Amino acid sequence: MPADPVVYARRLYALLRELDEAGYDRILLQRPPAGPAWQGIEDRITRASAAFD
Repeated sequence: MPADPVVYARRLYALLRELDEAGYDRILLQRPPAGPAWQGIEDRITRASAAFD
């Protein structure tokens, strides 16, 4: 994945939509890097994963 948070987010969300449409029951992710530039991505992943708990 790219080191730029904006490009990372764009690719991540596109990939997640693609995997969701493919019908996977579970999608595993590695956490993005820590830091202020990455907080929005971390928040989005956390909220999405909470919907399935």
